[in-house]
Amino acid sequence: MECFFEGTFITLQKIKIMEVITIESEAFKELMIRFNQIEEKIKYFSPRALMEDEYVDVIGACKLIGISRTTLFKYIEREEIAYHKYNRKLRFHISDIQAFLTKRKKSVPPSLL
Repeated sequence: MECFFEGTFITLQKIKIMEVITIESEAFKELMIRFNQIEEKIKYFSPRALMEDEYVDVIGACKLIGISRTTLFKYIEREEIAYHKYNRKLRFHISDIQAFLTKRKKSVPPSLL
């Protein structure tokens, strides 16, 4: 920023000052524990985290069921397997995959139990 003062242009600059704060190590550890607790709560209530924990995408569903994408989409078209749309992408709830496998009398992979 420039200004005119007594016939001279003067350039003014904002100077940012950093303040250093010191705390005891125990207080810092307690602060970090609280930050971690807040982070865990944010992760828990995040819709994306909930979707990632209990849902799989098309590729994941195909791997769990042991079928191709084409076959999966045939089951979807015939409404034989439940799905959800999340951000314009298909997601399959783990329990829906278990129910589908049980209904088709296929063995449920141990990773789903």
